[in-house]
Amino acid sequence: RLAKAQEVSLLLLEKSANLLHKVRISGGGRCNVTHGHGASPLRSYPRGANLIQSLASKHGPEDSARWFQEKGVELKTEADGRIFPASDNSESVVGCLSSAAASRGVQVQTEARVINVAQATGPR
Repeated sequence: RLAKAQEVSLLLLEKSANLLHKVRISGGGRCNVTHGHGASPLRSYPRGANLIQSLASKHGPEDSARWFQEKGVELKTEADGRIFPASDNSESVVGCLSSAAASRGVQVQTEARVINVAQATGPR
């Protein structure tokens, strides 16, 4: 489940100058949102198989599809099980994600390269 809005600040760092650039071009510009019909995403992402398995055990494709639909993104399932926005346009997904982030106060910084990540110590 997604965390409830709390006193948390979040900064999204995007290496590219264009926010969600990879989302815009995924699926040939249509953005395959998730998978259905028992299709496994592990074949498509062999380098990320462990992460995907871990995430899928907590938040599955049905949860993703429901989240997008609750936000007004109509979805369609293709014969091979991939799920795309019914618009066949990744901008439907980009707009949804951008709106959701903005409504939760997520700060975005583009052209930001992450060099190191360290755990904070002390009071938050």
